[in-house]
Amino acid sequence: MKYPTRFVVTAFCALALVISAKYIALNSNVSAQQETKPKFRPAGPNAKNPRPDEWDVYFKENLSTEECDREIDRILLQYDAKLLHQAAPNDDKPSRYPKEHVAYIQAPAERAKQIAEDEAVVSVTQVQEIRMIVPTLPEEIPNATPSSNVEPVKGKRPNPNKKPPKGDQPDS
Repeated sequence: MKYPTRFVVTAFCALALVISAKYIALNSNVSAQQETKPKFRPAGPNAKNPRPDEWDVYFKENLSTEECDREIDRILLQYDAKLLHQAAPNDDKPSRYPKEHVAYIQAPAERAKQIAEDEAVVSVTQVQEIRMIVPTLPEEIPNATPSSNVEPVKGKRPNPNKKPPKGDQPDS
């Protein structure tokens, strides 16, 4: 039997499509649920200088500033937590920022876990020291001493603004 080429190609493509659809459906890890991060985030084992009983509480972004301010007050009263104070020695302002939807509180880990389960809270994270890499300041670069294996340039240095003289040889 001789079949038209078009029919054979169509049948082959249809068969390949059916097989690939079954293979993809059986071997994919499809889940209707989204992966969620835990709401309670204590410092990990490699954390540098974790501060016990100090927590960052992040509130839902859809709250207005006034609603967030009320939620901060409610959480402080309901869970018997205290606001932390800013680090400046003469600054006694509490660390509550309703515009940014965050408050820094002092509470035991058990209460922080309970706060994390509150409906207005997005997450509760333990305060810890953050490693920062500070770049070298531009003022310090000219004062830096060169390596011993670097020799100063002798003779005239080329001027980048000056065009080189044209030679007698033609460009080819």
